[in-house]
Amino acid sequence: MKNIGAVVASNVIVLQTADATNVGLVSIGTQTFAIVADPRTSFTTADLKEQFDLAMQLHNTINTIGKATKQITFVRNQLNKFITDTEDSSEVKAARMIIKPIIDSLTKVEEALYNPKIKANEDNLRFAMRLEEKLGGLNGALLSDDSRPTASMQENFKSLKERINPLLNQLTQLIDKDIVTFNELAKARERLPIITKIKE
Repeated sequence: MKNIGAVVASNVIVLQTADATNVGLVSIGTQTFAIVADPRTSFTTADLKEQFDLAMQLHNTINTIGKATKQITFVRNQLNKFITDTEDSSEVKAARMIIKPIIDSLTKVEEALYNPKIKANEDNLRFAMRLEEKLGGLNGALLSDDSRPTASMQENFKSLKERINPLLNQLTQLIDKDIVTFNELAKARERLPIITKIKE
C-alpha cells in the first residue's frame, strides 16, 4: 500500500510517495503555483504585511501575559503551601509577615493583566475587561477584515503596551528580588526554595 503526501517548497508542490519496497520518500511529480490577491478586494501586499506585523505583536504580547499569569499562579501556590506546611506557630506568623506582601503584589499584577472570571465571550458584558482581554478584542477586530490596520488600532496597541510593560517589570522585580530574598530565608530554615521557572 502506497502513502502519498506533498511538500511545499517556495512556489512548488512536490508530490511524494512511500511504500514497503522503497526506503524513504520518492518524489513522483511537481506542480508550481502562485498566490494572488482576490481581485474583488482593494488591499495591497503592503496592507497585509502591516496587518500581519501588528497581529504578530498582539499574539506575542498575549502569550507573554499568559506566561506571566501562569508564573504568578505557580509561585503563589508555593508560597501558600509554605505556610500550610509550617507547623511551628511562631514560624507561621513570621512567614506570613513576609509572604503576604509578596502574594498581594503578585495578585495585584495578575488582576491588572487579566480577569479570571471571564471564561466565555458573553462574560465580557458581565465582568470588567483587563489588559489581556482588551488585546484579544483588538486582535479580533484587526483580523476581521483583510486590510491595513487603522491608526486607532495602532494607537490602541501602543497604549495597551505602555500599561502592560510596567506590570511585567513589577513581576520581574518581585521574582528577581523578593522571591530571591525569601529563598535565602527558606534556605536558612532548611526549607525548600520557591521555584519561579515554569515549564514551557
